[in-house]
Amino acid sequence: MKGKYPNIQIINSSGPFASGEEYERGWRSARENGSDFVDEHYYQSPEWMLAHHRRYDSFNSEDPKVFIGEYASWGNTYYNALAEAAYMTGFERNAQVVGLACYAPLLCNADYVNWKPDLIWFNNHTVFGTANYYVQKLFMHHQGDYVL
Repeated sequence: MKGKYPNIQIINSSGPFASGEEYERGWRSARENGSDFVDEHYYQSPEWMLAHHRRYDSFNSEDPKVFIGEYASWGNTYYNALAEAAYMTGFERNAQVVGLACYAPLLCNADYVNWKPDLIWFNNHTVFGTANYYVQKLFMHHQGDYVL
C-alpha cells in the first residue's frame, strides 16, 4: 500500500484493552507490517490512570507511534478529571511515542444517560462541559514547557 499511496498513514488496532493477548497481537502486527500508528482504546478507573501515568515512558520510539483513539476514566467527577490530567502528563512527556490522543465519547444527552464518561452534556435547554472537559481544554491551551 505504501508503494502505491506513500502519503497514507496506516493505523493498526490493538483492540479495546490496555493490555492482554489481543493488545499484544495488535502491536506485533503493527511492527511486522510497518504501520505508522497503533490505535489504543481503553477505559479505566481513575486509580488505574494514576498508577499508570508512566505507561508510555518505556515505549520504543522506533516502533509505530501510539494513537490513543479513545481513553477516559469511568466517571465525570473532579477526581476522574484530576486522574486523567495526571495521566495526560505522560502523553506530553512522551510526545516522541504518543502521536495522537482522543478522549472518550464527546456528547451525552443528560436525559438519556447510559454511559459515563462523556465530555459535554446537554438537554433540551442547556449544554455544559464536565470537569473532564475543562481538563481537556486546559491541556489544549497550555502545553507544558518543562519536564520536572
